Amino acid sequence: RLLPFLAQLGRDHRKYGVSQRHYDSMQDALLTTLRSHLIESWDDRLAAAAHDVMAHTAQLPRDIDDFTGRHTELDELVATMRQADLDGVKVAVLGGPPGVGKTILAVRAAHQLRSCFPDGQLLMSMRTPGGRPRTALDVLGQLLRMAGLDGALPRQLEERAALYRAFMAERSLLLLIDD
Repeated sequence: RLLPFLAQLGRDHRKYGVSQRHYDSMQDALLTTLRSHLIESWDDRLAAAAHDVMAHTAQLPRDIDDFTGRHTELDELVATMRQADLDGVKVAVLGGPPGVGKTILAVRAAHQLRSCFPDGQLLMSMRTPGGRPRTALDVLGQLLRMAGLDGALPRQLEERAALYRAFMAERSLLLLIDD
């Protein structure tokens, strides 16, 4: 609404008792404000696009607030995985009977390690929602998609595994595999 007003005022500014200097000042202020809003809008769009890309790679479930016990194991796991920055690939395996809290411990550690794996944190379930084991071809496909790879995927297991290795080679990712 200000632009038509300013345009009209520009044509008739003397008729309204507005000096050229004041008109120029109002025009500069309006243009500065418009530029600022356009830049903010553009920055918001860029941030949203970056968030969409990162949403692919930030796949951890929410951390729980009332984590209790296993603090010694948690500290040891986090310290060991932090060495991955210095030594390359690290693998940690948590074992035990169902229901003892392995997944909660792993998720808690993964949240504490997010900064060590800036390219993302992925959670992969090795079972279908129905409880059946997933195929390696399916798992590799989902991992590649979650990591942000678009396009057609190879149909053969060996080719998909090679693509996975190549795609992940230059990335620092935390992969949490849950049975």
